[in-house]
Amino acid sequence: TTVYTKEVLEEIQFGYVRRPTHKSRQYERDLYETCHHKYAVLTDGENGFAVLNDCKYGLSAEDSRLSLTLLRAPVAPDMRADRGMQQFTYSILPCSGPFVYSRVTEEAYECNVSVSASEFKEGCPEGGFGACPVVQERSFFRLEGGHGVLETCKPAFDRADGVVVRLYESKGCAGTAILSVPERVRQVFDCNMLEEQRQELELREGKVRLAFRGFEIKTLCWWFRETEGKGAFAFLGAGCLPMDWPEGKSGFADGRKGRVCAVGAQGGKDGEALSENDSGHAGQGGEIPADTDS
Repeated sequence: TTVYTKEVLEEIQFGYVRRPTHKSRQYERDLYETCHHKYAVLTDGENGFAVLNDCKYGLSAEDSRLSLTLLRAPVAPDMRADRGMQQFTYSILPCSGPFVYSRVTEEAYECNVSVSASEFKEGCPEGGFGACPVVQERSFFRLEGGHGVLETCKPAFDRADGVVVRLYESKGCAGTAILSVPERVRQVFDCNMLEEQRQELELREGKVRLAFRGFEIKTLCWWFRETEGKGAFAFLGAGCLPMDWPEGKSGFADGRKGRVCAVGAQGGKDGEALSENDSGHAGQGGEIPADTDS
């Protein structure tokens, strides 16, 4: 290409590192191949391009050229590596202007995370997701401002009614972001990586203001409000999020697998699964009322 720069930006977990594109010293010559994650960028500050991929992590950068290692044939540790048919995706993304204003990070995530859709309808036949109209569309989280990325969402380690989210600043720039959370969240805490609470954050109209340093990682824990007749929340597998359920039941919308996990029947123990007739799993006789969140 015609983009000449002394450094390449290579993504790692929760940020990126700068590595040289020249071979002036022995140290640079030893970097004939380096590891990276979803993207690598060459930019001169005004123009540039990125190479995105979904599963290939070996990269060579020299002057204005990027080379992505597609297949390997090593002797050790596995002499049978990469044999047979291989399937992968890579793409080239031109960008103009400073890297911090580009959509490289967003496009890299979209290249790696496939789109999933969940469609529900009362009385939907088994396996009939494609034929069912969408009852309600809802976003559980929204992050506005800055260059923050919401990377992880999982159940809290020691509380059934808690959720942990992990965010990071992706461009190496200090800034402020606004995180919108579900309506039923009652408290939000700033925590360390061990999920130990450090301080409570102000929750105003369902939004939390977050101040990031460059490449800073934040871990937040929040607790959901419990209403009468509902036990503590429990998670039935990754990807399940709390939702309102009629008649004193709690449910979790699983956006990745297109299902609703129903737990905590009224009068039952916390986290007790419903009977087969009450199951909220679509395709197993469950029904999704039109007035519930999905």
